[in-house]
Formats: sequence, structure tokens, C-alpha cells
Amino acid sequence: VIEMFRGYRQDPESPSVSAARTALRRRAHEPQLVATGGGSDANALVANGFDCVLLANGTEANHTPHESVKGDAMVEMLAICEGIVETAAAAEVPAPAGE
Repeated sequence: VIEMFRGYRQDPESPSVSAARTALRRRAHEPQLVATGGGSDANALVANGFDCVLLANGTEANHTPHESVKGDAMVEMLAICEGIVETAAAAEVPAPAGE
């Protein structure tokens, strides 16, 4: 067996999870923390020490020839991402170790 990806679980109180939780709730979404199986862009970033989260964006029929995301779901995710940036900018986030 060759390990290609390693799943991860973020601390529920980490800055990235907290910012995402705040932005989601401001848009009337109740966040759900779930474990991943690995293989996402966020997975690669976490493996290299970056504090980040993977957010579901309303994708339907994931990893099939019929995979799609409705336009309104994309617009909503943009609003959520803007909220995350606003939340993170307002917080005092310490610089990563070594910087």
C-alpha cells in the first residue's frame, strides 16, 4: 500500500476554523466539522504547516462526469469567503513560527 494522502483534523478553535465558522453563521449556515480523507488542496497546505480549512461549496455528483455547482451556490460561497477574509483581517492572528 502506498500512502498518497493523509487525512487531517483541524483544531475546532484554530484561527481558520473560527473565521470560517463566523462567516458561515453570518450567512445563516450552521457549520459542520467533518474529517476528510485527504487529497484536497487544503490537505496539501495543512501537510505543509498552513492553518486552513476545506469548505464544501454545493458541488453535486462529486468526482463523476456529472459534477457541477449551481451558480447561486458559487455566489454564496464567494460571500462566505469574503466574510472569512473580513473576519480574519479583524482578528489578531499570530505569524507562523519562524517568521
